[in-house]
Amino acid sequence: MARRLTVTVALTVLVAVAVAVAVAVAVAAGARSGGTPDQRVAAALVVKRSDVPRSWGAGAGASTGRCARRLSGVSVTGSARDSFGTPNWGAWSIAYVFKTRGQARRYHAYVARRMPGCLKRDLQSDQVAPNFFAAVRPLSLPRYGDLSAGWRLWFSYRGQGQSGVRRFRYDWAVVTSGRAVVVDIVLACCLDARWSDHGQYGGGSVRLLRGMLTNGLARASLR
Repeated sequence: MARRLTVTVALTVLVAVAVAVAVAVAVAAGARSGGTPDQRVAAALVVKRSDVPRSWGAGAGASTGRCARRLSGVSVTGSARDSFGTPNWGAWSIAYVFKTRGQARRYHAYVARRMPGCLKRDLQSDQVAPNFFAAVRPLSLPRYGDLSAGWRLWFSYRGQGQSGVRRFRYDWAVVTSGRAVVVDIVLACCLDARWSDHGQYGGGSVRLLRGMLTNGLARASLR
C-alpha cells in the first residue's frame, strides 16, 4: 500500500513538472512570436522610437497613462504602452484591444470624457503645480480609424518676473479602429508668449502626434 502511494505521489509530481514545463515553453513561444494577434495589434499601435526624435530617451513620464486606465465591465484582449521624451518634451501612448467593437466604442467615449480633467488633476498633484490652465479646446486633426478626436490643454508655471513664465501644452488624440483604441499624447515645452512651439523637433507637437497616429495604425494594419 505504501509503495503504491509512493508511486502515485511520484507520478503526480512528474505530471505537475511536465505541465509546468509545457506552460513555460508555451509562454516562451508566445513571447517570441509577439503574443496573441490582439496583443500584437496593441503593441504595434503605441509610439515607437522611430516615431520620435533620435535624441529622446525611453520611458519618460509614463505615469500619464493613469488617465487612460482600463474601464470595468469590458474585456481587454490586448494592451500595450510606451513613452519617450526629454526633460521638457514627451510622447506617450496606450492601446487596448477589446473583445467587441461595442466595447471599444464604449471605452473611446469614456476616455475622451476622462482625459481633460485627469490631465489637469495629474499636473495639480505635482510638487510644483502650474499656476495657469487654459480651457481645453478641440484639436484639428485628420480623420483616423472609425472614430477619432483630438484636444489641446495649455498651462504655465511662473517664476521670478515675467521672463520666468514657462508655457507648456498637451496635445492628445483618441482613435478607435475596429476593436482597438489608442490614446496618443504629446507634451510640448517652452512655448513663446503666443503659445507657439515654433515647429521644434521637425514640425512641432501636432506633427509629432499625427506621425504617431499614422505610423501606429499602419503598423497594426488598421485604417
